[in-house]
Amino acid sequence: MNILFFAYDFERGGIARYSREVAEGLGRLGHKVFVVSDFSEGQAALTGHEAFTPVSFPKRELKSASFWLDFVPFRLLGKKLSVEMFLLAALFPYGPMALALSKSTGIPFSIFVHGAELFVEKLKTRLVVSTIFAKAAHIICVSHFTRDLLLERFPRSRSPVVIPPGTHPESFLPLADRKPLLEKHGLAGKRILLTVSRLVRRKGHAQVVRALPSLVERVPELVYLIAGTGPAEEELRALVHETGLEECVRFLGFVEDKTLSELYALCDVFVLPSFKTTDTESGSRGVEGFPAVFLEASACGRPVIAGKSGGSPEAVLDGITGLIVDGENVEQISEAVLRLLLDEGLVNRLGQNGRKRVEEEFSWETIVRRIEKQMCG
Repeated sequence: MNILFFAYDFERGGIARYSREVAEGLGRLGHKVFVVSDFSEGQAALTGHEAFTPVSFPKRELKSASFWLDFVPFRLLGKKLSVEMFLLAALFPYGPMALALSKSTGIPFSIFVHGAELFVEKLKTRLVVSTIFAKAAHIICVSHFTRDLLLERFPRSRSPVVIPPGTHPESFLPLADRKPLLEKHGLAGKRILLTVSRLVRRKGHAQVVRALPSLVERVPELVYLIAGTGPAEEELRALVHETGLEECVRFLGFVEDKTLSELYALCDVFVLPSFKTTDTESGSRGVEGFPAVFLEASACGRPVIAGKSGGSPEAVLDGITGLIVDGENVEQISEAVLRLLLDEGLVNRLGQNGRKRVEEEFSWETIVRRIEKQMCG
């Protein structure tokens, strides 16, 4: 099948990584995948891109006057490439474009739904979104939570199915001895908490920071590593300064995949206590769809702590692969972290269970074949 895949962001972030895995996976299965994104912004997204063909278009916001200038070029591109399916990495900004292209050409479109994009309130936008979901040939939701939310907010949606993200268990591996890696990163003798995510309020970084004073009293060698960037970074740094925690909190910024696998492997506990929010000013509106970072940490054999918001409880099985907490409750977070830091047997059991689950259910090879079966029948 010839697929024109609209991926607004193809380089950084959870949806960008999801998009790349889908494009590469479908390409390896023999489909011709043409990825529309702004590849002029950087070449990192093109590394190892033999499985798909990049088609560079400048980023245009849906609200901008220039957005619809690309309609004719996209229509001509679809004809030139003999496209049989338009595929959307996410609802915005290309959902309305795919709807118009499909109506004009008769070519069906499919869409991935993650969760946070469903919180649209303006009546005009809701009507457009409702039509997109009603006309889509296939709707693939990343979690049961996302599917239920979609049907609640847009009941005309056409038969959504659930296919979660995956990971690469052959790349994210447990370590028998973490000491050399701790020494390499200047963390010898430390106990490590790790969060990997975009820095926005709903991810719960601030709640972890607020839990640290009581944790450090019990575990003085504790260090909290924060990997990622985002609009809440300045606020988080200020909180760390106010609480006098500069010595035990480290901001790592954007981390490449190779280093990321090392961070997962060396941490004692991975924590992402997300919670639902309507905070539009911080870019944090919404909930978690299905955080793939939990799968990556589990693949490395590490225990995880998740907030009970959204699809996180589908990524983390409470008491089996990790612990579920109220992401807004600092005391619950503190208790869960301390429980894991002080119980090696529990840590080993949760880590082993998580690794086994990833191997059996969440390899990208398995996930992409499920996506292919859904789209191709």
